[in-house]
Amino acid sequence: MTILSLRKARKLETKIDQFEFPKTDVDIRVSLEDDEVKELLEANRLDFRKFFATAKQLLAVKYEIRQSIGEANAEHGINELITKRQSIKQRLGLVGTFISRANVTSDEVVVDTIHNERDSEGSRFGGARRASVEVSYFTEDLLKELKDERVNLKASLDEVEEDILVLNNTKHIELSDESVALLKNEQLL
Repeated sequence: MTILSLRKARKLETKIDQFEFPKTDVDIRVSLEDDEVKELLEANRLDFRKFFATAKQLLAVKYEIRQSIGEANAEHGINELITKRQSIKQRLGLVGTFISRANVTSDEVVVDTIHNERDSEGSRFGGARRASVEVSYFTEDLLKELKDERVNLKASLDEVEEDILVLNNTKHIELSDESVALLKNEQLL
């Protein structure tokens, strides 16, 4: 058995995903002048069978790794941390959206704007008086609350990500000797 940290196991899983198999074509070009066509076809069929067996074995190892990572994530609370991280990211996005759209206006300015519009005879271009005006309900205090919330969320996100990093570096999975041999043979480990 070989022991890998969760972080290294995940990297290995990605390497398997990115592995380029040497023979993915199912057709070969045969010269019309070649007298040994049957031997050539048999050799290519044999190569394909070897390739296909290796591909299936690598996929089996990948899912062995994935299964082990999933079990370790559940056992050590990483799944909950990942869920918490996603929740924090979503809330950060929401808060960030409101902060970016906030147009801070004091209540006095809003009231003055409405009174000025009511008292006007119409627009300076000769149009009728407007029936409504757009004003922001954001105040300095509300904007400060949102910015404070963003700071707190970022701190929480940093803490959760640090917890995940520590667990991924300190918790391990075991890989069978057969899997290790295959991965070494294919220069993935």
